[in-house]
Amino acid sequence: MIRAGAFLLLVVLALFAPTLDHFFVSDDFLNLERNRVESRADLVALFSTRDTDFYRPLPRLHFAAFQRLFPDRCLFWNLFGVILHAVNSALAGALAWSLLGGRDKRAPFLAALFFAVHFIHVEPVVWASGITSLYVAFFVFLALLFFRRARRSGRLGYHVLAVLSFAGALLSKESGTILVLLLPLTTWFWPPATHAGRPTPRLPTLREALPYGILLILYAALVIPIDRGGTATPYRFLLGPHLLKNAVFFLSFGSQHDNRHGV
Repeated sequence: MIRAGAFLLLVVLALFAPTLDHFFVSDDFLNLERNRVESRADLVALFSTRDTDFYRPLPRLHFAAFQRLFPDRCLFWNLFGVILHAVNSALAGALAWSLLGGRDKRAPFLAALFFAVHFIHVEPVVWASGITSLYVAFFVFLALLFFRRARRSGRLGYHVLAVLSFAGALLSKESGTILVLLLPLTTWFWPPATHAGRPTPRLPTLREALPYGILLILYAALVIPIDRGGTATPYRFLLGPHLLKNAVFFLSFGSQHDNRHGV
């Protein structure tokens, strides 16, 4: 397992080595300006919903810390993103191993390798502001793994770690809410067995789901009232028919349909 992890790290480093000297672009400069920490009040403000479009305090802390340590030395910013992507790739393999019940060693490694080299991860890895996606992936993987470990061992501590990981995902990016779908899907199709070999329930019990529900309610209370700049902003939050349109688009693989027709 250690050798597999080292190999993944080398693959990711080799793949992204040409990007390590890339400088800041686009939203990076805005994030650098907004996340300066010169006082305790500035640190507290990172957890505020004022003057922000999205509630992402953990990435804001990342920007504040790296700006303090490595103001314009982008090598360290980029290297951290590459290493975190390698860690996420290893976690993807660990999740595959858990889903398969440890019966197959080759498939989890291939899953980790595929995750590591997939082109969809290029932007989050090479773009400083894309660190949000790396953080949310890290915490979602941990939440799934800790939940499955809790099911197998019956230990409360792993349930606590799973809930805390979900909180970390929500504090990283809005897409952390996907855990609400992934958790029951993974337990339904790949229910983890207990240490005694007995199957666990296919869906989270009410007692297991309650902490996640409470976190979601608290999170919604924080993010929905955020002032996103009025009608002119592209980040305005609205409940309406466009949500149904987007859902139908993705569920029907609309992007593939558009590509076939040259759109």
